[in-house]
Amino acid sequence: MTDVIAASQPPKADPLRLLFLLPSIRGGGMERLASILARGLDPARFTVEIVVLHRRNENADVRASLPARIPVISLDKRGRLDGVRIIPRLAGLLRRRRPDVAIGFMTYPNLLLLAAGWLLRGAAPPVIATEHVTPDALRATRGKRLQLTLARRLYSRAAAVVAVSEGLRGALLRDLDLAKSLVTTIYNPFDPELDALAADDERPHPWLESGDPTLVAVGRLAPQKAYPNLLRALALVRRRRPARLLILGDGEERSALERLRDELGLGDAVEFLGYVANPFPYMRDAAAFVLASDWETLGFVLVEASRVGAAIVATDCEFGPNEIVDDGHTGLLVPPGDPEALAAAIGRVLDDPELAGALRSGARSRSAAFAPDEAIRRYAELVVEVAGR
Repeated sequence: MTDVIAASQPPKADPLRLLFLLPSIRGGGMERLASILARGLDPARFTVEIVVLHRRNENADVRASLPARIPVISLDKRGRLDGVRIIPRLAGLLRRRRPDVAIGFMTYPNLLLLAAGWLLRGAAPPVIATEHVTPDALRATRGKRLQLTLARRLYSRAAAVVAVSEGLRGALLRDLDLAKSLVTTIYNPFDPELDALAADDERPHPWLESGDPTLVAVGRLAPQKAYPNLLRALALVRRRRPARLLILGDGEERSALERLRDELGLGDAVEFLGYVANPFPYMRDAAAFVLASDWETLGFVLVEASRVGAAIVATDCEFGPNEIVDDGHTGLLVPPGDPEALAAAIGRVLDDPELAGALRSGARSRSAAFAPDEAIRRYAELVVEVAGR
């Protein structure tokens, strides 16, 4: 009888095979999203392997966050003009690995997957293109204008396009002329381990134990993040009160920013700490968490700052911050490119403990909308839908 019952049950479905294509494994929001999905998707339903274009500047902490069961394969991209060699190599990898669904992270990997799929014709897996960059940002960067042109031609071939904010979704529909049904919004979630990491009860830096209020900013040292405006805002803040700033992150702008710091007389008030594996205690203990960006696609770091209950001051740039921060309730929003407005908002937080406390409480409550379970569920549903088409 036992054998009869067992035989009458439907056979267990094999897990869907997923291939993630990333530029590399560094420490940015896109890599954190891929890591969260790789760890969070049920291994009984999905198997994941990660392909990177190259392994230069690989972040050991991000790599260590991935389960041992997940392989990381490199296409050994040599330079910016190596796409001609990479596309057939990627096509061959897709032919051998035979994923049920391929997911690209960022514009260039999305385009490579779609181009490789064109080579494979009927043997190509469906592609989910996740977009983390605004069309305007691509248009404004000489080396990436071609990517925008190709996205207009190729994104319609994707099985689905994921925008990380509603603002970005609208921009993709408008600039790439995509069907509304093709583009969906899934917010980037905070890391499932964030609460445990933020609970570290040791003060991470002596300034955070001193009597002077210390601001914290986290993000790549790149033009997009508008750190010069933040430094100028700090100089204005310090005309009325003592304040210092810790900047967590690294990038091509570091030398120029260090020079500007010294020119503004902030040599003893600003420290560049480079990449920090666990930035969350810094965010938690800061007098204010500040984001000065000229543009974002969501502002992943604002989700994390909200989760730790930071008092947030951010620019109301396109796109994303105003989808995370409710101005006056869960943080303060100011116009981008305005150091005076940024300084005034920082001053409000530093001068009004009651306001700072209310912003912290509001931010913590708001973070529930970005819980990892919701994003993982949405991606799992999209993968199943795409694989079944």
